[in-house]
Amino acid sequence: MKKASLLFLLFILSGSGFAQKTLKDKYNWIVKNNIAFIDSLVGEKPNASDLADAIDKNNGSILLASFYKFNQDKGGFVPVVQINVLNNPAETFEDFLFDMKESAAVFRSSFNDFSFINEPELLMINNQKTVYFSGKFTINGSRNINVKVGNQKLNGNQTYKILVRTKVYAIPHGNYFFQLSFTDNLEVKEDENLFEDLLTSIKIGK
Repeated sequence: MKKASLLFLLFILSGSGFAQKTLKDKYNWIVKNNIAFIDSLVGEKPNASDLADAIDKNNGSILLASFYKFNQDKGGFVPVVQINVLNNPAETFEDFLFDMKESAAVFRSSFNDFSFINEPELLMINNQKTVYFSGKFTINGSRNINVKVGNQKLNGNQTYKILVRTKVYAIPHGNYFFQLSFTDNLEVKEDENLFEDLLTSIKIGK
C-alpha cells in the first residue's frame, strides 16, 4: 500500500494533530483517534498485507477516528462521525457498488422503521468515485437527569425518542475502502458542518 494512498488520513488524523485541533476548536467536538495504528500505516514502508490481516482480525473493519458532539459519559443520544478502513474484495467499482447496496440493506433489518433518504448511488468526492447513501430511523432511550430544587438535588431518568439520520460515504481504493459515517438528530442541521468539512478534506492518492 503506497504511503500516498493515505494522504487524506495524514491531513485529518495523523499524529501532528493540526487538523484535529482545527476541527475541535472550530466545532468543539470531541476527537478520538487510533493514532498508533494510523502512524504505523504512514511509516516509511507500510505493508499492505499487514493492513489486510489487521482488518480481518478486527471483524473486517478498523476504526481510525471518531468525532463526538458530546461526552458519551453523559448518556443519551450523541451525534457522531466515524472513519473506518475496510478490506475491499471487489474488482470493479460496479461490484463495489453492489456490495455496498447489500450492506446498506442491513439497516432495514437492524431498525424497524428504517427508510432510505437516498438509495446507494455513485457520487464524486474530490474526483474520487464514492458510494453514498443516507437513511433515517427512530431510536428510543433514557438518560440520567439531575435537577436542583431549592436546596435539594433530585436524580432521575428521562426517556426520549429521536428521529435519527445516518449518512454513509464509502470510497474504494485498491484492496481497501474508507468509510465515513455521520449519525445525527435529523432536526439539528448545524451538526452537518463538521462532516462537510471532513468530506472536502478527502484526497486519496497522489
